[in-house]
Amino acid sequence: MSLDGAVVAKDPVWPALAADGYSTDPNAIPEGVRVQLDPSIDVNSLPLSPGGKIIAKALQTYGAWLGDTGGATAIYAQEFLYKDGSGQVHLDQGPWQGLLSGSDLSNFPINGLRVIQVNQADFYVNSSP
Repeated sequence: MSLDGAVVAKDPVWPALAADGYSTDPNAIPEGVRVQLDPSIDVNSLPLSPGGKIIAKALQTYGAWLGDTGGATAIYAQEFLYKDGSGQVHLDQGPWQGLLSGSDLSNFPINGLRVIQVNQADFYVNSSP
């Protein structure tokens, strides 16, 4: 996910190697943190679309990594690609049709996100990135 650069710290934490945040606030959120939507929030009671509720539940279960900054809060999803008969790669928008729109998370409780501790030893770390 990404947050506005004004609330992101200049220095990253593992697993991020760099940061483009510019906040000097000692409480600024560093790039590389893992965040989670507070599991005590009743997602079904939130004014979100069905697709928005799926994203919120995934954030409660799996969390997300802060990996970038931008002009606004954004949660990234992977697009689907396919190859045509000649081997050309194309974007396949079919799987996302009708599932999410740009406003599905407009009522997302961003203040319900919390930073969760990450133990680097729990993850595979490539010794030669």
